Amino acid sequence: MNTRVKTTMITLSFLFGTPLASFGQENIIETSTEFSMEYLNVIVRQTKNSEEGTCKAKIFANMGVWMMEDITLKLEAVGGSYGVSTPSEVLGHVVITSQGSYNGSTIVIDDTGHIFKTIGGEVYYDEEANLILNIYLSDFSGISVFNLEDHSILMETIDFGARPISIHKAFGDRYFIKAEYDENTGDYPIWEIELEFGMMTLTDLSSQEINDSNMLSHVPLEDLNCECK
Repeated sequence: MNTRVKTTMITLSFLFGTPLASFGQENIIETSTEFSMEYLNVIVRQTKNSEEGTCKAKIFANMGVWMMEDITLKLEAVGGSYGVSTPSEVLGHVVITSQGSYNGSTIVIDDTGHIFKTIGGEVYYDEEANLILNIYLSDFSGISVFNLEDHSILMETIDFGARPISIHKAFGDRYFIKAEYDENTGDYPIWEIELEFGMMTLTDLSSQEINDSNMLSHVPLEDLNCECK
């Protein structure tokens, strides 16, 4: 499957020969990124207003000359990084994440150009089960699980009592979260994701059982690089 990424940046200084300062827009920068996968072409356009500390992103999914769907995000420069990531290919889908406004999200685009959105920001995936599992990058702890077969959200959980660090698969087809408490106690509680019941359960497992050896594949945050440039 062929992919292509192309990024262009335009600093908007003049409009039809007139300085944008005349319009109060001298601090606006626009970035456009294109990502191709077979017949699907995804365009991410971000407009940054450095004076206001805001980022407006619009994502287009096109099939050939036809625009299938689009989605608009308005992000503020609060909660760490802010902006939209470079698109990645994950299990035959285009995956984009956003950060900012204390509200991370994961956007999934299928090979027909349909767009789906769930809470997230940090992406893990299970190729055997065809699932994407996300850590919610927010002031609230949380996770979401997205089924790539029928494009449904299997679970969204917010503020379950600990902050997720990583997502694991062990003891067959069971999923676990290695987490930490906001109080920095030095403990790393292990929570189980119970998809059948749509809930999280605190276990008595430790980092000896849930560790790097059974961590799910993931897209590193540094590769996602959510930045409104």
